[in-house]
Amino acid sequence: MNTKEQARVALNGLIKKYEGLKANKEFSSNESQVSESLIKSFVKIVLGWDTSDFSEFKVESRVRGKRSDMLVCLNGVTQFIIEAKSLVQDISGHNEFIKQTINYANSKDKAFAILTNFKHFVIIRCDIKVDNSLKAVVKTLNVENLSDADFDLLYNFSKEIWVEKCQENPLFKLHGDYKKRTKVDTYKFIYSNAIRSMDFYKAYAQKIPIPKRNAKLEVEITNLADKILSLNKKLQEIGDKNTLEKQKIEQEIKKTDNEIDELVYQLYEITEEEKKIIEESLK
Repeated sequence: MNTKEQARVALNGLIKKYEGLKANKEFSSNESQVSESLIKSFVKIVLGWDTSDFSEFKVESRVRGKRSDMLVCLNGVTQFIIEAKSLVQDISGHNEFIKQTINYANSKDKAFAILTNFKHFVIIRCDIKVDNSLKAVVKTLNVENLSDADFDLLYNFSKEIWVEKCQENPLFKLHGDYKKRTKVDTYKFIYSNAIRSMDFYKAYAQKIPIPKRNAKLEVEITNLADKILSLNKKLQEIGDKNTLEKQKIEQEIKKTDNEIDELVYQLYEITEEEKKIIEESLK
C-alpha cells in the first residue's frame, strides 16, 4: 500500500496523463475509456484499493451500459460509490447527475459517493436530508487546480484511512449540521426519483420493503424492464440515424415505460391522489 506522499506523486502522474489525453475527442467522449484509463487507475494507485480483487472493487453498468458505477468494497461489502462520466460531460453543478448518484448510493445505503470524469471529483454526502441535491455536494475538486487541502479530502477515501479511521474518518464530519436521512426518507427518495428509471425497476421491486409481495406483478415488471433493455440495445445499434424504425422503437420504449409505471403504482398500492403527487414531483 502506498504512503500518502506516494499517492500524491501517483496522482500527479495521472494528471499528466489526463493533460495529454483531454484534447483527444475520441478519448474524451468515451466514458468507458476514461473510466478504465484514469478513474480506475486513480482508485488503484492513488486510493490504494485492489481493483483486481472482486471483494474490493466491482463495476456495474446501467442504462444501455453507458453509466459505469464503481463499488469500492471491504470483504465484498460496498463502502462507497464512484460514478464515472466522460470528459465531455460537464458534471460540476449538474443537478441531474448528482441526483442520479445520490439515488444509487441510497439504493446501496451508503453515506458517500464520488461523481467524477477525472477532471472534476464531486464529493457527495448521500445520507442527509436536503431539499436540493446540490446541497449534498461537500466539494467539487478540479485536478487542474488541486490544492493540498483538496488532496487531503480525496485521500480520506483511501483504503488506508477508510480502514484505520472507520466512523472517525474526517469525511463523516462534513455536512454534519444536516439531519440524517431515515430509512423511510431513503425509500421515499429512491422511489420518487427512480420510478421512471428502467435500471432501478428490478432492484427496487426486490429491495424496497412493502406490506405485501406480489410475485406476479414483480415478474411483469422484470419482463417489461428486460423488454426496454432489448429495445434500447436496438436503438443503440441504429445510432444517430433518424429512421422510421428508430421512431417506432422510441414510441415502444415510452409505451413500455408507462406500463411499468402503472405496475409499480399497483405494486405499492398507490392511490390516485398519491399518483398525482408523484407525477407532479417528477415533472
